[in-house]
Amino acid sequence: MLANGQGKGRSTTTGHNRIAKTWRIIFLSNGEESLQNFMAQAGQKTNAGIEVRVAHIDADAGKGLKTFDSLVLAKTSEAQADRIKELSHAYYGSAGIAWLEHITSDKAATTANAGQLVSDFMNQYSDLTAQAHRVAKRFAIVSAAGEIATQAGITGWQAGQATTAVMTCLDNWLDNYGRDGEHEQRQIIDHIKAFIEQHGSSRFQPCHIHTYQDFEPKITNRAGYHNYDTGEYYFSTSTFDEVCSPFNKSKVLQVLDEAGLLNVTENDRKTCKVPLPFKKNRQRVYAVKSEILSCETKKSTGTTGTTGTTYTPQGLEPVPSIKTPLGQLGQNSSIC
Repeated sequence: MLANGQGKGRSTTTGHNRIAKTWRIIFLSNGEESLQNFMAQAGQKTNAGIEVRVAHIDADAGKGLKTFDSLVLAKTSEAQADRIKELSHAYYGSAGIAWLEHITSDKAATTANAGQLVSDFMNQYSDLTAQAHRVAKRFAIVSAAGEIATQAGITGWQAGQATTAVMTCLDNWLDNYGRDGEHEQRQIIDHIKAFIEQHGSSRFQPCHIHTYQDFEPKITNRAGYHNYDTGEYYFSTSTFDEVCSPFNKSKVLQVLDEAGLLNVTENDRKTCKVPLPFKKNRQRVYAVKSEILSCETKKSTGTTGTTGTTYTPQGLEPVPSIKTPLGQLGQNSSIC
């Protein structure tokens, strides 16, 4: 609901529809489990829509400092995390008030400035697909907000540092999600590939076997046949729904066909008719080519922005010790 931007529809006491509350926000959730892991624990898969709404970012900068890529407030990452928490407790809300005062002082100028900053950011990612473009647009807004706050003297950062930081996070998301194709297409290909690899010898009967011998294993719960001559896997039309789950069968067939991984002689059905053991007539099957087993659905990586100069913030004088127990940093973050 939070990511959808609209509350539940409810009725008034008179039975009329109550106006639903709406909002447009960007939220940050830091937890030790990603959304994908939570869904997997429940036996569910995340679809492309969910992963676009809640974009996962690995909370590891790869510099041996956990979530940090540099140390400017302390000598260790643990001490720096504690220092940041102390400062956030002491100055919570101060930057927000100054930010609101700045952007409302001249709305027209701020709007024009933000639009240009967003446009400049998006120009660095002109090759994205539609889904990735939607996510990048939200990162661009965060980048613009950081740059405007820097221009207003609120952050104490150098110009461009906010953009560099945001680009690093976006590039990490693109490394996981990919920019060279729709995410759901890769998921579908990987799903069918995994099924064949897992059940290749247990649920696919070899096409060349026409009589069972004692030394030949009997196939139970058969999903289809394997043609050793062509390498193709023939999926039975009656079991393919099970194989495709949780994806839609029509979508799976479309993706496989567009990827050149489906042998089709009946375009309207995405099937072909082939001779099968113990069958008098040719049977209609979904013929998946063997190339799917060597199909690599690697995700292309983005180009990381130029790292800014390390800057030590000024005016962060020691604050009184905080009595309230401080929590632990999460392992993963998601921005949406």
